[in-house]
Amino acid sequence: MRILRIQGLVFTGVALVLLSGCSLLPPSKKEQAQASHERILPTGWEAIGDWQPVNLDDDSEKENLLLFTFDNGQVGALILEGDPTTSISPPAYLLPRYFDTEQALGQAVIAPPGTPASDIMVTQVKGDKPMAELTLLGAGKNLTFAWWQGDGYGYGVTQLYASGGFGVDWDTWRKNPKPISSVVGYYPLEDYRARSNICNLVLYSRRNDLQGSLPSIIFSGEEQGLNFCNSKIPPYPYARKGWSWPICFCPAPAS
Repeated sequence: MRILRIQGLVFTGVALVLLSGCSLLPPSKKEQAQASHERILPTGWEAIGDWQPVNLDDDSEKENLLLFTFDNGQVGALILEGDPTTSISPPAYLLPRYFDTEQALGQAVIAPPGTPASDIMVTQVKGDKPMAELTLLGAGKNLTFAWWQGDGYGYGVTQLYASGGFGVDWDTWRKNPKPISSVVGYYPLEDYRARSNICNLVLYSRRNDLQGSLPSIIFSGEEQGLNFCNSKIPPYPYARKGWSWPICFCPAPAS
């Protein structure tokens, strides 16, 4: 009987270990990532991808970029110094942010609501001043630039927004990325010319003539008039819906 009791105790102990085995196993990478997201993001904000390593300040401590949704589903981004699971540094929010002029921030989001991480292009580019910059393209319409301004100044952010996208072959650009010096933004017309694929064009040029002690990225825009959106002529010049071409019923000439 004593042997049976011992066997029963052993069986019970093994069962308890098996039932609680999940708590004894180390957390998976997915669980660790989720825990690091929850530790950094405010309540109600959710990550839409994992940490992405970047290096804008050119020091030995690694930086990590995180994309997330906030408020009504808009996409934002932050950079954290060090290991996301143990870092005690406060996150630096690229967007949203509230201490820059509105003119420099476009729509002030990385991408509109509902944009998945797969539709957000993140590319680090080597430059001159700044030495490194981050280019983020959200949903093809929000073009954001981020760079390190220096100790005590943090990260600088500039954004261009074009409702019809930009005149860049992004797949080709990513093969050999370089700082964008100029780019054309397309803005589709919403009046009776919309069916003809007509856009207002704006040429954005990077300003290299501005004096300053801090590295900066500033663009100025210049209207370029009207053209077909993305420079593509529609296959057929549709008339506006509800219109018909005029037909002339002219009298026969006198004989």
